[in-house]
This record gives sequence, structure tokens and C-alpha cells, in this order.
Amino acid sequence: MTYKEEFITFMVRSGVLTFGDFTTKSGRKTPYFVNTGNYKTGAQAAKLGDYYAACIQEHMPDGITCLFGPAYKGIPLAVSAAASLYRNYGRDLPYCFNRKEAKDHGEGGSIVGYKPKDGDRVIIIEDVITAGTAVRESIELFKHVAKVNIKALFVSVDRMERGTRDCSTLDELREDYGIQVFPIVTVREVISFLHNNPIDGKVYIDDDNKMQFAERYFTDLRLTTDTTDDFGRPANTWRFKGVEVGTFAKTADATYTADVKLGQIYSDLGMSDKDEAAPVFVDGVEASESAKVSKGNDLKVSELKFTNSPVAKCNVGNGNPVNPVGLIASVFRPSDDATTFLFLVPSNFFAVTSLRKAAEILSEVNRRPEMAAECRSLADEVEFALSQKGIEPISTEGFDSKNWVLLDYSNVIVHVFVPNTRTYYDLEHLWADGEPIDISEYLTPDHSL
Repeated sequence: MTYKEEFITFMVRSGVLTFGDFTTKSGRKTPYFVNTGNYKTGAQAAKLGDYYAACIQEHMPDGITCLFGPAYKGIPLAVSAAASLYRNYGRDLPYCFNRKEAKDHGEGGSIVGYKPKDGDRVIIIEDVITAGTAVRESIELFKHVAKVNIKALFVSVDRMERGTRDCSTLDELREDYGIQVFPIVTVREVISFLHNNPIDGKVYIDDDNKMQFAERYFTDLRLTTDTTDDFGRPANTWRFKGVEVGTFAKTADATYTADVKLGQIYSDLGMSDKDEAAPVFVDGVEASESAKVSKGNDLKVSELKFTNSPVAKCNVGNGNPVNPVGLIASVFRPSDDATTFLFLVPSNFFAVTSLRKAAEILSEVNRRPEMAAECRSLADEVEFALSQKGIEPISTEGFDSKNWVLLDYSNVIVHVFVPNTRTYYDLEHLWADGEPIDISEYLTPDHSL
């Protein structure tokens, strides 16, 4: 995943990003809420700093002399971002923050930490901007501190909320103060990533949710109703600059979870004798012509016989259909859930290595050259497919050995050993001066290796 996708997942798991009916401090209604006050552990603070640092490094890899965090929520954000910039990118930048009330004793003043000087190039670190009040106050504050150049504002989420004019709050800040504004993610990116993409088995934004979000935050889209979705149902079509970008099924006029007579459906729809028959969909698939609601039809839905129904393009227990590309498809996860995306790349890496080892055993031990050749052929096919998808090792070693294999992918090196060989080489000891990375948080059903 990209750092943006990792950040969205991180917010959901931390309870920072939630969905429902909320009212912001500015009085606005919103279908989601970002509460950075729910970050409460050292591990979360460290990870949060990493995401801010990644965003800063992407957009402003140099030219910064100071990080500023507006009180109060901006304070830990600036501190954690500064720490991560040093830890991850070797950039040792000072940070500072303000007091809500100026100190009238000791060193005095309203700035804590680094004391900004004339000519400093400052970036502001904030959490979520709705009305932009804290940022405006920070900009005014610096006018009384030093003649600094406020280069940019970095926020966790661009809510894309309308400001006091006909543009978003962040666009207002850009126009009013001439500063650049960089969010780690925008609400559009949140919606796109979470749409029908489960986090720890839960879908937070389904098709209906996305339609509601799209109407609010994807104002460049145009809604038409002249098509069908992948199930064959009447659907809304989203178009951007004349190009179709997605379809979403219309909300059903009536929904039933148990057997119901078609006469009852007819009544619920309020159809008159002159109305045309209404189509019936069961589990997303349109029933045959005989199942359409019409006057006098008193069948039960459970009695309908479906013929020539289109195949549903979803995983409904069978896994998504895919075209052959040379990779091995994993139809089910270890949890027995049908997979949405069938090509698990690490599994294909492992399969290549295992097939070549199997070929050695079949050739040298079992004396089965034909089967060994089949294993090598399959390994070659999968390895070629991996290289075609842009995943090709710089070098490989050990395929002729019976004890170990090394795959060098530049930033990742894969070692596969038999137990005795692993003990002999003792890689943990060789790399003892390196920093261990705990990957347990990634070993979920959705990120299994």
C-alpha cells in the first residue's frame, strides 16, 4: 500500500476516522468525523509522525527551517513529525508551538521551543481544517514574532469543506495568504480507498454510502441514469468531463428479506392498472420476465424460477473471475473468505521457489523427470508473469542448491532456507546491528503473507 492508503487504514484502526451523523465545531453536518484526540499511545504518535514526515518529504524535501504546531492539537503533531523527519530522512529540523496565553514571567513570550528568526521558512502542522480559524490565528501570531516566510500548511485530512466563499477552506487559505496546503489524504481519497474495501473484515463505505459522499464531495461529477450496473440493475452513472467513471445501482423502491407475495409488492409500489410491470431483483440478479410485478400475479418470491440470469460479478462465495495472466490465483483466504483480489504476489514468489525445489526432489530422488519438467515449466510461467508486472528480481541465487534460495528485489531481499541451513547462516546475528521491524500489525486476514 502507499503511505496514503496505510494512513487511512491507520486512522480507521485507531478509532480516529468514524462514520455516522456528526456536527462539527463550526455547526456543519457531516457523514464522517476525524477526531485526532483518539490518538493516545506512543506507537500511534510515532506512526502518525511517520505519515506527516512522508507527506512533507514528498512535497518539500528541502527549504524548511522550522515546524510550527498550533496549540493544542498541533503540538504533538509537530513534535512527532520532527522526530520522524530525523529518524526516517535524516532531517534535523527545529520545532515550536504557541501558548494560548502569553507568559508574563521567566523568558516570557507566546512561543515555546525554537525561537523563529527573520527569514525563517516555516511550515504549519495541523490535524483537520474545517473553518481554518487556528491557522489564521497562527499566521497573525507570527506577524508579532518575526518576519518569517510561512511556506506551507500540512494537515492530516482535507475535508474539502466549503469556506466562507464559494471554495473550500483550504483553497481560501491558499488565496488569502499565498501558502501551499498539503493534506496527507483528501476525503475523496478516503472515499475511493474505503469503497467496498474491508478493513479487518468490515466495509465502511458501500455503494450507497459512496453515492451520498459523491454528491457532496465529488462536485465535478455529473449524475445520469441511462445505464445498468454489473448486475444488470438500473443504475446511476457518474461521469467526469464526459467520461464514465463508475456506476451505482439505484435505491430499491421496496426491499424484503423474507418471502412476500407479489400482490403485496404491487400494493407497496402503489401501481395502478395502467402501470407497466415492475422488474424484480433477487440478490442483485433480475428475475425472468414472468417474475415481474403485474396486476393479479400472486406468486411468492420464493416460488420464482430464474432462467438465463446474468452471472453476478462479485465474490458471493466463489471468488471474483479473472483472466489468465500467468499468475496463480488465490480464490480463498486462510479465513475461508472469498478473495476480491486473487493475485497475492508474495504467495506467487513462494510458489516459484517451492516448485523449483519440488522439481529437484522429483528429478533427483523420485526419478520423475516428466513431472519435474512440469514443475519447472509452471515456475517459469509464474516468474515470467511477475516480471511482466514490473516485479523482477535484480538477481537470484541458490536455485541449483538443495538448501537455500535468495531473491534480490533491491529494497527487499527474500531468503528461503531449510531449517538446518537457516541455523547455520544465522542471519539474525549477521544483521544484529540493523533495526528490527515488527510486521505483526500487517499480518491480518487482509494482509496475510
